[in-house]
Amino acid sequence: HEVLYGTKTPALQVFIAREGEFGVHCPAPKDGRRTSAAASKQIIAKPGADPFGREQHGVLTALAAPMQVMGLADHLRGEKTHRENVVCRSAAARVYCVRAKVLANHLSPELRERLLESAHLNQQFLHKRSC
Repeated sequence: HEVLYGTKTPALQVFIAREGEFGVHCPAPKDGRRTSAAASKQIIAKPGADPFGREQHGVLTALAAPMQVMGLADHLRGEKTHRENVVCRSAAARVYCVRAKVLANHLSPELRERLLESAHLNQQFLHKRSC
């Protein structure tokens, strides 16, 4: 379970999954309250606690499959660091890494605006799913 990027990682790169499956984890609430995802499993989120004894990455909110872009939304929103942890869930995976600024320069203004709107909606979805 290698971490592709975490919440303290600068949002300078965009990652494209070529092979494998990746979990998108939002940070767990720090106040020990139940998360909506964890409530169905009767797990109480505590900082650093994992009921299975593994390192805590946060609340799993989405899965990324091959040819999915990860990390672009944070760059488009102007975030300095990523807002979620992305962890490889496969035994073997392949990922392409591109500088976010280089990729963004190749986007038309219309496409960039649509992607920015999508990035804001994605952030709302992940936040609601993890709280």
